[in-house]
Amino acid sequence: MKYLAVYFYMIFFCSCLTNNQEYQKNIIDLKKLDFNTFNTEDFYRNANKDENLKISNNNQYVEISDFDNGWVEFQIKKSSNNNIVAKFDSINFSTLNAIASKDGKLKIINAETYLKPERLNKLYLNIKGVYGKETKTDSSDYNKYVHIYTYTWDVKDRIIKLISIFDPRSSENLEKINAKIPDQDSKIVNERPKTILFVCNKESLKDVLKLNNTDNNWAKFK
Repeated sequence: MKYLAVYFYMIFFCSCLTNNQEYQKNIIDLKKLDFNTFNTEDFYRNANKDENLKISNNNQYVEISDFDNGWVEFQIKKSSNNNIVAKFDSINFSTLNAIASKDGKLKIINAETYLKPERLNKLYLNIKGVYGKETKTDSSDYNKYVHIYTYTWDVKDRIIKLISIFDPRSSENLEKINAKIPDQDSKIVNERPKTILFVCNKESLKDVLKLNNTDNNWAKFK
């Protein structure tokens, strides 16, 4: 009985360590994100301190605000592209924004990174390797020759969206992409534009889509 009690204590203790993650202190593995155990309020507990706003402070600053439906937004207002706060396999992300219920239950998260087209293709292949072929592909015009691509996976308990001005399926480098654009002013200058990865709790999808929020990246999820 003594050994059995120790065994269950160790399971409980390890579980607490697993769930007791903190923004910037722990790198969140988006592939293993668990909506049932992830507590958003606890995760950002030290990211809202005024001292984080100081230029000399290397910590990111998160602004916390309420929605009319009782949910809470955790939006990063100060960050650095050099930070690593989350990952999906070998691809790192520099910021992580979230929306949760008052009790901290995660509804949706969006991670930002800045990738060359070859690295974006690597991220796409990583996601595809875990969840299979994308469920849906959309594109909208960025300009006459460049598009914003949205790849969606509808799987199990989550909706995943990958967004970039590069086509995630293509492994072409920027030089080859620009060679196909006849208008000099329309060519892509930034070799590492923003890439956004959304992970949404599927059971909250309808309510997430009802949110009237144009700040940050949230409007892109719709």
